[in-house]
Amino acid sequence: IVDKIKDIVYKGEKYKEHDIGTATIFQGDLRISTNVMRDDGTRAIGTRVSEDVYNQVIEKGLPWIGRAFVVNAWYITAYEPIMNLKEEIIGMLYVGMLEAPYLDLRNQVVFTFLGIAFLSVILLSVIAYYVSVSISKPIRELALASGRIAKGDLSQRVRIESHDEIGQLANSFNQMTVALQKTTENYLSCTRTLEKKVEEKTDELEKTQDYLIQSEKLTSLGKLAAGIAHEINNPLTSILINSHLISEMLENDVAFGENIKLIIDETNRCSKIVKGLLEFSRQSPP
Repeated sequence: IVDKIKDIVYKGEKYKEHDIGTATIFQGDLRISTNVMRDDGTRAIGTRVSEDVYNQVIEKGLPWIGRAFVVNAWYITAYEPIMNLKEEIIGMLYVGMLEAPYLDLRNQVVFTFLGIAFLSVILLSVIAYYVSVSISKPIRELALASGRIAKGDLSQRVRIESHDEIGQLANSFNQMTVALQKTTENYLSCTRTLEKKVEEKTDELEKTQDYLIQSEKLTSLGKLAAGIAHEINNPLTSILINSHLISEMLENDVAFGENIKLIIDETNRCSKIVKGLLEFSRQSPP
């Protein structure tokens, strides 16, 4: 009967050449009919159930469901009390399934999970490496470009290889560099223009200074000429007056009169020269 129960419930399935399911009929705690095999291949008739199962099923009349060691292997078991017509417990009915397939399946799942986890860790490490490289490489390029710009090379540009935040940062960096280069060029242009204007103003100041020095010299020369003219003009006036008086007194002396006339003419010429000096002294200030 236990073989029929096994065939009905488990349909003859085996696991590693062992029946995956077993059934047993107990009289009290003694196996009287079973398909649980000993190591030598004989049925384990005459063996007894464990004390825990006996106490719960035979003594208390309650079913037992759980993990149990049956003869030589661990099983997932169920025990039900068998009663006579007087509802007295006279034995038990046992059915069980080998725990090994489930343990192997569990171990296979665990190892599969561990393998997947290991491969995932490797894959994630590779992805993390490439992600870190894709992030750190543009940042290193930005740092190098910043160093070159700090040294004065404003032609530096960063390659934009993506459109994410790093790409936006590189684009902003390039725009900043272009604006800085234009500002620097404008500053240098303004500096050159300012230097040119300073040079022009310096030349003008030098010319003005030379002009002022020349004017001062001319002013001094005019003052000197005026002084000389005044000093000479007075004697010339006396000579001219006296020459006219002598000329009137010696009107009849032709020879002496010509000499006097020559004196008068030369004195007038000297007076004109002195007059020219006086006019020069008045016009000397520019």
